[in-house]
Amino acid sequence: MSHSGPGRYLARALVCALAVLAAVPVAVLEGASPAAADTTQFRGVNWGRLGDNFHRGPLVLHGLDSSDSYATVLAKADAIYTGFQNNLGANTVRLPINTYTVGTNWWNAYTGAIDAATAKGFKVVLSYWDDGVAASGGRIVNATAFNNMWNTVLARYGTNGLVYFEPMNEFGAPMDTGLNHHDAASTDNFVRYFRATTTVLRELRIGSIWPGGGR
Repeated sequence: MSHSGPGRYLARALVCALAVLAAVPVAVLEGASPAAADTTQFRGVNWGRLGDNFHRGPLVLHGLDSSDSYATVLAKADAIYTGFQNNLGANTVRLPINTYTVGTNWWNAYTGAIDAATAKGFKVVLSYWDDGVAASGGRIVNATAFNNMWNTVLARYGTNGLVYFEPMNEFGAPMDTGLNHHDAASTDNFVRYFRATTTVLRELRIGSIWPGGGR
C-alpha cells in the first residue's frame, strides 16, 4: 500500500450504500450486480455514546467511562458483544470515531472496544462522525486532520481483514423520538423510510447495521 497521496486512507474503505444517523446497510460489493452481491453475513448493531456521536469531544461509548483503561474497555466491550451476539444474533459492530478520539490518550483505551470485537470474530465498521474539526456540515474542511485521523487508524488496523472503514457517516432519520417503526400504516415519512429500507435490504440480500447501544 502506498504511503503517499490524498487517497491513502481510503485504501480499504467500506463503501456504504446508506450511511445514516441510526442505521447503516452495508454496501453492495463494488462492481457486482445487486443479485450477485450477497452481504447478508453482516448482521450488525451500532454502539455509540448516549445522545449522539456528532460530538466535539472524545467519543466515550455508552457503558464506558473516560477514565477506563484499555484492559477495562476490553472487558466491558467483550461483555457487551456477548449480549449483542446472544440476544440479537449480531456478528458485526459499527463504532464511531472522530479527531478527538483517534490518536489521543482516549484512543489508547478505545482500541480495546475494537480489539474485543475482532477477538470474538466480529466484523468492525469504523465510521467517522462530523466533529467540526476535520469536517463540518458533512463536508471535509480540514483534509490534513481528516487524513491524519484515518492514517492513525490504518497504522493499527489497515491489515486486519475484520475491520472495515466508513469514511464519513451522513443522511437518514432519528431512532429515539418515540416513533413506532412497526406501524405499517404510519403516515410519518421517517417510519415509511425505514420500513421501505428494510424491505429493499431483504430483497437485495444486503447486510445492515442497526442501533444496539448508545444514543
